[in-house]
Amino acid sequence: MTVARGERNIAVGAAIFRLMGVVVLDLSRIGSMVRFHRKAAGISRMSLAELAGVGKTVIFEIEHGKKTVRLDRLAAVLNVLNIAPRWESPLMSRFEEQLHLAGPGNEEGGDGA
Repeated sequence: MTVARGERNIAVGAAIFRLMGVVVLDLSRIGSMVRFHRKAAGISRMSLAELAGVGKTVIFEIEHGKKTVRLDRLAAVLNVLNIAPRWESPLMSRFEEQLHLAGPGNEEGGDGA
């Protein structure tokens, strides 16, 4: 569900939403999503931590929306739970086109920046 507020759109209930032109990560929502998927899979925090190659404290911190969890650790946990983030941007189609034109193995796209 999206609620329009002037020129700003806020995706209600989403883990990522746009507010005043800034993308905001709702870490407590991400934590709830991880907890839901973990419980639906029937695994403990300890088991998820072992599968993801992280400490059990990391799982606790993610599930409780801690802001200092490392991105690589979050990515490992999401991967184990088969949760794929969706990247959105007004420029995403141009980025994808640039990657396609650059060819395999050249993710920089040849712009030199």
